[in-house]
Amino acid sequence: MRLHYFDNGKALASILGIFYHAGLIFTVPWLINVPTESFNQGIGIFTFFSNLFRMPLFMFIAGYFAIYSVFKYSFQDFLKNKLQRLGLPLITSLLTLVFIQTIYSEVFFKKNLSINEAIHRIFPWDHNFTLSHLWFLYLVLLFSLILYLVVYHLKSAESIFNKFKTAQLNLNGFTIDFILIMFILLSSVSFYIIELAFPIRHALLPFAAFGNYLPYFLMGILLHNNYNKYSVIFLSYSNKRLLIIASITTLAIITLNYFNNYDSLVLQALTYFLKTVSNYYTLLIVLFILNKYLNSTNKVLRYLSDSSYSVYLLHQPIITIAAYYYIKYVNHYSFTSYLTLVLIAVLITYSIDFLVVRKTTIGKYLYTGVKTK
Repeated sequence: MRLHYFDNGKALASILGIFYHAGLIFTVPWLINVPTESFNQGIGIFTFFSNLFRMPLFMFIAGYFAIYSVFKYSFQDFLKNKLQRLGLPLITSLLTLVFIQTIYSEVFFKKNLSINEAIHRIFPWDHNFTLSHLWFLYLVLLFSLILYLVVYHLKSAESIFNKFKTAQLNLNGFTIDFILIMFILLSSVSFYIIELAFPIRHALLPFAAFGNYLPYFLMGILLHNNYNKYSVIFLSYSNKRLLIIASITTLAIITLNYFNNYDSLVLQALTYFLKTVSNYYTLLIVLFILNKYLNSTNKVLRYLSDSSYSVYLLHQPIITIAAYYYIKYVNHYSFTSYLTLVLIAVLITYSIDFLVVRKTTIGKYLYTGVKTK
């Protein structure tokens, strides 16, 4: 059965990516940004809120479908599928989109690199190698391969998992929320300690990202493996639970913004805890809305969903290029400028998606890993 709320969730997250990354130009030092005195606080508030759930939502959906693929394919077919659907677009986008983005941001705008140095940055053996926004594909590929090995080669883990699954049946929603929030914190802290113990600074070892996003990937797996239990935790809970979650989230976000600028170690720990609570519960609210109000489809929604993968790959380099020319030739940095850049990025991104990815066999294969007959 087609899960329309997940399709629409991917579409929502990919479109929000355009609004989010365009917003960074007007709010923080980024790949390209307007002068700091022109930063816009209102746009900054929007980027903060949209970023609370956008990537956790992507990772949650990725985990749900990763475990589905594990049970569907043999290891050879699973490996082929993941390398084709994730690895190939990652490499293609790295060699083309990220390279062009680096030229515009580091060579033309910041003037930090020569073209030759920019070429070196797209190869993993260079110490300044960057995955840029492709880190998500890399993590999903890595998590998926590890998941397959765990499921099929650690048979002793099956009995542990079944006991864990049975133990949860008697737990209420907020108890499970607490366990998952603590797990997210434990994961983040554990990988942070690993990063301190092994200070290897390389884009292929993003320890902080591992710790932050692995729990959301695993939450998607939990939903798939015990849908009846976790659908009432993540997707279709009562209005009372929604009200409590919304209240906790609002309180956490308000308190988070109050303590965000303090240097005390205790307050920094409190800030991180509040951010984790905000991430988790904002994700649950979005999943609830998707399931209740966007669990259907039409031609427009299906088109946006089908384009979400290539839009994710295309949008950031396109925003970078558009912003470069906008800042160079337009000396005006208002909220209208932000909306103008968003509109330009949307039009160019979906045009390239339509003309290059949808309408050409080679484009579709290289940027989505899908072969057309």
